[in-house]
Amino acid sequence: MRLLPEFAHALEAYRRAAWTAHGAAAVRGGLHWASRHTGVPTVVLAALGAVVSWRLLRRGLHFGVEVFVVLAALLAAARLGWVTW
Repeated sequence: MRLLPEFAHALEAYRRAAWTAHGAAAVRGGLHWASRHTGVPTVVLAALGAVVSWRLLRRGLHFGVEVFVVLAALLAAARLGWVTW
């Protein structure tokens, strides 16, 4: 059975977003387990995880920007004939 294009697009968007429920359940389970075994409240562990993930995201973005700038400079230099491969 072939779906109409607008329905196929909606179904694909649903499939892409469906993993978030499983991921959230896994995170909740992991936080609950860590809270039981360490004695640290779940909300403290969640806050710690949010801070750490934010810092990792910022570092990753900084790294990505640096790579982009260097790549653009190398491509410009190669285009101008300053660098040959």
